[in-house]
Amino acid sequence: MTRVHFVFRMAAREARASGRRLLLLTGAISVGVAALVAISSFTDNLRNAVEGQSRALLGSDLSFTTRTRPDSTLDRLLDSLAGSAGA
Repeated sequence: MTRVHFVFRMAAREARASGRRLLLLTGAISVGVAALVAISSFTDNLRNAVEGQSRALLGSDLSFTTRTRPDSTLDRLLDSLAGSAGA
């Protein structure tokens, strides 16, 4: 006997014993899965929207990100670039 066969046999037995509870359980699982998918989709859409708007609000052609504090050489380079661009 395979596991799938066992699962279907147990589901049929539970449906005969208390069909309403099985229907409630199936509905609750379906609603839970739908909620998780909706939240994931909303999160992805929100992240994409914020990313797109942040580029527009930044208003520059170039941005730097770093995990460590930049050294003085990079600071001087950035200052010279800002000065030459008229910022």
